[in-house]
Amino acid sequence: MPALRFLTTIASLALLIGAAWAGPGAWTSNGPFGGVIYEVRFDPANAFTLYASTRGGLFRSLDGGLSWARIENGIANSAIGTPFTLDPDLPGTLYAFDKLGILYRSADGGDNWAPTGYSVPANLVATRIEDVPGAGGQVMLALSAFDQETFPSADVMIRRSTDSGASFNAVAGIPNSLGFASLAFDPANPLLVLAGTDYLYPTPAPPVSPNVLFRSTDGGLSFGPVFAPGVNPGYIPRVGAIAFGAGSRVYVGAGDPAVGNLRSDNDGGSWNAVTGNSNHLIAHPSIADEVYSDANGFSVSVDGGLSWTPRNTGLSPNPSYLDPATAAPLPAVVNGLTASPGFPAPGSGLWIASDGGGVFRSLDAGLNWSNAGINDGLAAVNTRAVLVHTNPATIGGGGTGQRLYAGFSDAFYSTSGIFGSSNGGASWATANNGLEAATIRALTIDPLRAGTSAGQVSSSYLYASGRSSLATLRSRNGGIYRSITGGLSWAKLDGDLPRRGTPPNDYIQLGTVRDIRLDPRSCTIPLAPAACTSGTLKRMVATTNGNQSAAVGGVVTLTHRIIRSDNIDTTATHPLRGTLDVNWTDISGDLTPSTNTLGVLGQLLTPVNVLISPSDPNVMYVGTYKSFIDYDLGDAITFADIHTGVFKTINGGVNWLPVNTGLPRNAGFSNVVFDVLALEMHPTNHDILWATVIDFETPNSASIYKTTNGGATWVESAAGIAARVDIRDLLVDPGDPNIVYAAGAGTPSNPGSVYKSDDGGVNWHSISIGLPADSALALTLDPFNPSLLHAGTNSGVWSLTQVPDADGDGIPDSEENNVLNGDGNGDGLPDAAQRDVGSTGVIFRAPAQVTNTGQATIDVRVELSVPAGANGCSQATDMQRAYSVQHGRDYVSGGPRYYRYLREMARFEVQRCSRAIVDLVYHGSNFAAEYGWSFRYRGPGTPGDDASIGWYGFGQRAALLPPTNNTWRLTLDANQFGSYRPVNDSILFMGGPACYDDRLFRDSLETNPDTGPPSCDQ
Repeated sequence: MPALRFLTTIASLALLIGAAWAGPGAWTSNGPFGGVIYEVRFDPANAFTLYASTRGGLFRSLDGGLSWARIENGIANSAIGTPFTLDPDLPGTLYAFDKLGILYRSADGGDNWAPTGYSVPANLVATRIEDVPGAGGQVMLALSAFDQETFPSADVMIRRSTDSGASFNAVAGIPNSLGFASLAFDPANPLLVLAGTDYLYPTPAPPVSPNVLFRSTDGGLSFGPVFAPGVNPGYIPRVGAIAFGAGSRVYVGAGDPAVGNLRSDNDGGSWNAVTGNSNHLIAHPSIADEVYSDANGFSVSVDGGLSWTPRNTGLSPNPSYLDPATAAPLPAVVNGLTASPGFPAPGSGLWIASDGGGVFRSLDAGLNWSNAGINDGLAAVNTRAVLVHTNPATIGGGGTGQRLYAGFSDAFYSTSGIFGSSNGGASWATANNGLEAATIRALTIDPLRAGTSAGQVSSSYLYASGRSSLATLRSRNGGIYRSITGGLSWAKLDGDLPRRGTPPNDYIQLGTVRDIRLDPRSCTIPLAPAACTSGTLKRMVATTNGNQSAAVGGVVTLTHRIIRSDNIDTTATHPLRGTLDVNWTDISGDLTPSTNTLGVLGQLLTPVNVLISPSDPNVMYVGTYKSFIDYDLGDAITFADIHTGVFKTINGGVNWLPVNTGLPRNAGFSNVVFDVLALEMHPTNHDILWATVIDFETPNSASIYKTTNGGATWVESAAGIAARVDIRDLLVDPGDPNIVYAAGAGTPSNPGSVYKSDDGGVNWHSISIGLPADSALALTLDPFNPSLLHAGTNSGVWSLTQVPDADGDGIPDSEENNVLNGDGNGDGLPDAAQRDVGSTGVIFRAPAQVTNTGQATIDVRVELSVPAGANGCSQATDMQRAYSVQHGRDYVSGGPRYYRYLREMARFEVQRCSRAIVDLVYHGSNFAAEYGWSFRYRGPGTPGDDASIGWYGFGQRAALLPPTNNTWRLTLDANQFGSYRPVNDSILFMGGPACYDDRLFRDSLETNPDTGPPSCDQ
């Protein structure tokens, strides 16, 4: 049974990234690069070919790490941090799991992937997959429990495949219901295999000390236990590291002190404890006593693990974030250690996959490390904050701001923190000198100190917030930072925030500071009567998780969830703490308390966004999310019906009033409102706000609401937001408040989008061509060119230059006007003015029998469709060409033959429609004149089901229309096969005509094929 029971909480998002669709009106990205890397592996036959599993997906380098490219064509759900391996016995063969536990195989070095047919059983996770040396097509798999409280399967969790991953069978000697974290073959003796357990906390606890290490001497066909801890820890420890060394030496590491590091001098037959606790180890291939560990960053032992020496020079994403105890930079957290082929030969290296700085490399056995020049293209920087500098001297080509900042988020230890770009995002560098932050959730600039000349950029005032590293208690801080050098250097704004612990080991712990806002009237205190035009802003309001008070009657209450400072511009130093002497006031007032009844019940309410009225500083709003947690399962807990949602103050935070009339409630509650994850205000009217809501336990519950009376009533304002995707950010154009943007998260089978409204949120349409499936978590507009929009995603910053598109279908007017004189469907009306018609230019191979430009038109036949709402079936969005190569080969009966998409595919969405009849016209083509054409669909077999994404024949739902035979009429039904969306009022489709000439195979490859029309495959 899980350890915690949640009513609702914020979910962790895994953003799914595809290759960018190049062209006008499409999203593109060029970094920042690095981020969270889980594992690096080399092709053993080629030291210049590397593969990396990252927070952004699976990548490959062909030049020794100088450049990287994503290699997920055919992997439907992205390989985010999942196990992968290579098969050296079959060159070019790789195996990788996607995030759903579906196993894929590539036979061409990662260029194309196809499912093997195996999926990890429900409630289990794949922890390792390893090639069986000397046996092509054979791999071994380690599995563990998703929920470490209970094991959901009585099966064996070490399994072997002899059919290239199509199926796996249990090996002998492994106990049932025991998960594994590590699995390794001895490179010098492939018959020797070791496997280490994963954490498990069963009830009741194990009666005796459990076996945590198992050995095979027959190549993994059978195993036996070889080590159990000397003292029963009362649970199953995790043994994550196995390293085979020279001769008969083997090392094993566990971060858990119940096991620690172990050494064997007889091929794993017996074990002795050595010092340290390690999750990752590499043994020197020829010196038995030399071994490398991830302890304290990176450490080396030259005496067989009896002692360790740190080697962390250069191994830090932010060299200025120092450990107070050692005065040395906090080292990167190591997710993986890898030695390049031939190590330790000259020129070979050790590689670290880090948790916040990308990949690091050492060419001198760890004496010196660097991540410079080896992360280009590794798009795994989770970005939750984006800022464009407002100094007009930064304007560059196209009248757009060139100086950008991006905040790295959702990390817990030393990271790069903030990246800066001086060329509009074409390239990035770290901007973190003095920044003691692990995660950044908000960035803002003081408009009065931004300057107007180039020389003033380096004296501008920037602010950032987030969370410090959790590496050591003394390295923690309040999570609010200031730069008065335009991002060249940073300082903490801790001031008099409450501290915990006893000096000198006291620290601040406010959790994550999610939002910071500057009051535009605060160039003076008391405040100026109107927005200031000169000076320096002094007042900041911020939201945090809160500081834990001392327990009273077993209950802990969190304070300082909303805080205010009136001297953030100070240059004075705190007399005791040595940091800037900033004064902070808790203005949480009577906001619904966050409380923890220790070991029993938690009812936490966390502010996310805070908004300050543009006309009255006493008027503020906050949006909140809640976490209801039952710590001691098995009782009959009843959660309190507390007020959540949106709160308003009219007295500067003394009192906070819930203003939620009209917002949806959680089932069974009167006051518990859906989580409000984004809140935005009209730039001149504090009575007009937009809020996003979601209940993570209720599918398709997300939406946008609007109030025009200061929260007294809310009305749903989400027409056109497809499939109720999870909206994580809102942005109002300050120059035109009728223009509102929303960043919607999603999944591969129910993709998110960035949406735009031109009428204040009444109607929305997607502007998402080229954007990742999970879309964006943060949005910002270029202050000099409102057509330029930037988005933060888990693969860095993506940017969109919006071009004229009068009908909002996703195809620029200029492109539509060039297709058949602008009237691709021949109805006498310009396509650029019809929301249900889109025409695009040269995209397809010219048919063999004619010469043409390969133009195509998508025409929603509104008169034949069935609307599901006002203006239903008349708006098609994100009409675009779709490249089949990005989705892997469409194999015929498992291969090796496959369909070819010589005309490529179309992708589009039809809104407010329960049935859409769509004509897809390929101008100049005649599909009946060539043999082998059919129409096929790429998407989920069941709407909204990620696991069912694949290639499908579209059968009678696609009819080729005579007499031209260039038009496919598609019958599409909402929430049925052929649509991605699991809703009844939106249809998202992707497919196209596929070529496969089967005549050569009908008669067992006889030399005289059938006669008839020419082949489509010409």
